[in-house]
Amino acid sequence: MIRESGTTNRFIASNLTLFPGFNMITFKGMQGSVERSDTFYVLYDRVPYIESLKILGGGPGEIDLNEGSQAVVTNQNITLQGKVQNATKVTVSLNGGTEVTTSLLENGMFFSPALVLRPGLNTLVIKVSNVSDSIQVHLRFVLRVEDRPVQLPAGTDGHSEHVLAAGFQ
Repeated sequence: MIRESGTTNRFIASNLTLFPGFNMITFKGMQGSVERSDTFYVLYDRVPYIESLKILGGGPGEIDLNEGSQAVVTNQNITLQGKVQNATKVTVSLNGGTEVTTSLLENGMFFSPALVLRPGLNTLVIKVSNVSDSIQVHLRFVLRVEDRPVQLPAGTDGHSEHVLAAGFQ
């Protein structure tokens, strides 16, 4: 622990090793001739998360995906490639279908099996989990089939999808 220069009541604690769960950290020091201490509890949780995500085979090159973004693909058969942290399992579900387990490597890279898209709007749910936590990411993208207009389901706000699809014509 290092005291910040120019002050008597600030300090920096570095290189503390935290363990999953609650960690008790106690600071002790002298105030004049009296020893003082204060205890803090820090929750360290190794939550799984997606570091990167791409569609392979969706068009002439890789298509980077971000949560909340939408993309247009021109090939019906795609594969997902991504990198996750703090995860032991990654599954994907396309258009409300069955969850399919991806191949997850030790370095966090994963690859989905081949996914077959339907023309128009497709919804993909990616679930990333470990022993204690899981997250779900919902992505939407459009398959544009040449010489066919993009068909969006009734009740969806298709404005941004139409704009994206128009850019590929």
